[in-house]
Amino acid sequence: MNADPSQLYQLEPEDPAHPWPQNGGLVLIHSLEGFLDAGQAPKLVTSHLLETLPATTLATFDIDALLDYRSRRPPVKFTKNSFSEYEEPALRLYGLRDVNGAPFLLLAGLEPDLMWERFVAAVEQLARRFGATRSIGLSALAMTVPHTRPPIVMAHSLDPVLIADHRKYDGEALISGSAASLLELRLGQHDIPSLGFTVYVPHYLTNTGYPGSALGLLEQVIQNSGLELQLESLREATTAAHEQIEEQVSMSDEVQRAVTALEAQYDGYTQTTADELPPLSELEELPSAEELGAQFERFLATRPKPGPGEDGD
Repeated sequence: MNADPSQLYQLEPEDPAHPWPQNGGLVLIHSLEGFLDAGQAPKLVTSHLLETLPATTLATFDIDALLDYRSRRPPVKFTKNSFSEYEEPALRLYGLRDVNGAPFLLLAGLEPDLMWERFVAAVEQLARRFGATRSIGLSALAMTVPHTRPPIVMAHSLDPVLIADHRKYDGEALISGSAASLLELRLGQHDIPSLGFTVYVPHYLTNTGYPGSALGLLEQVIQNSGLELQLESLREATTAAHEQIEEQVSMSDEVQRAVTALEAQYDGYTQTTADELPPLSELEELPSAEELGAQFERFLATRPKPGPGEDGD
């Protein structure tokens, strides 16, 4: 790799009144949008953390160098015969402090389309500069699971010790890569212990802001980082979202039967697998959204966005 990775980002001026600690030993959380982001989980995680904890921007990535705008076109508002607003894409490294004042790092924004290896090298540079000695990646996958059960969260890491006590998939599968997966791999190879968590999101809630997905991920962050996070508002948003979903479900016998079928499948898998998840190939053979019926999609996938808009959507 010949190009200097530091050319991909710009360091932000440090606030002399609140200098970033230099003692190291911090965790880096990365939560990228664009792939494996069902239920808008990475976006909700980022919004929640930035709205509930003190944060400062440490570095800003050159998004023009990393994003293919034609594949993911940023929204532009058109008002009264003119373009009035442009939603600028962004990718930033933040410094945050938990409720007890403990510092940690958050890499958040759009997943790069281009120059993955340079991007990963740049993140490693920043991680070492700002004292990260461990990383936790967060993602979400649409699966045929019901909203009425606790979220399944799959752990993954090069180091089996890091995920020894977690639900995991010990088989082998060839899946589409991502910048986040490459980041987890490279940091682990370069002696920064790295693990990740992927929450399974009900496939009929893939395109809506589903706070339960973010809650499941942040609960794992707390358990695996020593950080103290405020999750009460996210729990309230999850409860409110479930109430809205249940209201829609109650309006259709067909939808109720579909949810009941998903519950039976979920219970069967969780009762027979303690630490390991069922093979991905088996999960993929479960009924698709289309098989659950157009009415299911109409009632649930198109419902209004729930409470997390107040909490951080």
